[in-house]
Amino acid sequence: MPSTIEPLRITRSAMLRRLPMILNELRAMSIAIATITTLSSGVWGLDGGCYLHVRLAPRWQVLKAVGNKVIT
Repeated sequence: MPSTIEPLRITRSAMLRRLPMILNELRAMSIAIATITTLSSGVWGLDGGCYLHVRLAPRWQVLKAVGNKVIT
């Protein structure tokens, strides 16, 4: 008898319960990127941001890290 795999069903309330965890993960990722930017060949701007010229396919892009936020 073949086994069937049921699709993953997530209720709205379960998704809302996970939202703070997802936001914390995104915040941690932005802090990590800001740290890498600060510790590598970043250039400090007059506006207090740290700029890094990085290769994001298919072109180069400038990332700006301010505090724990990364702005593209």
